[in-house]
Amino acid sequence: MYGSAIGYTYTHDEKFLEVFRKALAFYLSRLPEDLVPCWDMLFAPESGEPRDSSSAAIVACGLLEAAKYVDETEAAQWRTLARQMLASLATNYAVKPGTLGSGQLLHGTYSKKAPTTPAPRRAWMNARAGAIIFTWRR
Repeated sequence: MYGSAIGYTYTHDEKFLEVFRKALAFYLSRLPEDLVPCWDMLFAPESGEPRDSSSAAIVACGLLEAAKYVDETEAAQWRTLARQMLASLATNYAVKPGTLGSGQLLHGTYSKKAPTTPAPRRAWMNARAGAIIFTWRR
C-alpha cells in the first residue's frame, strides 16, 4: 500500500489510488481490534498466527502519504486511521524500558516460512522497515 501511495506521488496516475483503495479495503477486512495484522493476510485475526507490527507501521505511512491526494473527507478518514494504528503500535508493540529488544517495535514478522531463516528468528522480531517508518511518522 505504501508503494501505491508513493507511485501516485511521483506519477499522479489515478490507477495507483485505485489500487491503494482496493488494497486498503482488503487490509481493513483482515484487521483485529488493535489494528495490527497477522504476518500473512491469509490468516484471520483469530487464527493465533503471529502479528506483524511492521506491516501496520508501513500501512500507516501509506495512509498519511495517500491522504495528501484525495478529498478532505477521505483524507481525514485515512489520517484518523493512521493515527489509530500508530497509537496501537506505541501502546502495544513499542519497545519500552525494561523490555527485551533492540529495535523500536516488537512483534515484526519476516521470513516465517523461509528455510534459511532459523525458526526462532522468523517471528516476533524487531523488524527494521516498520520500526524506521514508525519512528519517522511518530
